[in-house]
Amino acid sequence: MKVDGYDPQLPAGLHFAKPRKLGSDYFGVDVNVAARVAAAAGPGQVLVSEAVCERLGDADVSLRRHWRFKAQGTPKGMKVFSAEIER
Repeated sequence: MKVDGYDPQLPAGLHFAKPRKLGSDYFGVDVNVAARVAAAAGPGQVLVSEAVCERLGDADVSLRRHWRFKAQGTPKGMKVFSAEIER
């Protein structure tokens, strides 16, 4: 959808885990992992961690391995995928 001739392309990243809650905030490695996955997404791209892929079930989502993902503070060998809804 264009807005004033501009077609916004927002990046998004998803990770599934159980971070620690302290008061109204969340802490832990998984919070950092989620932030790194989101930061690695490009315009209009949705990146998901392997933990999210395992929970997609029969969803109509096409997944492609995002081979260039390397981020400080994430587990070594962590797999990240680019996700697109199949139409």
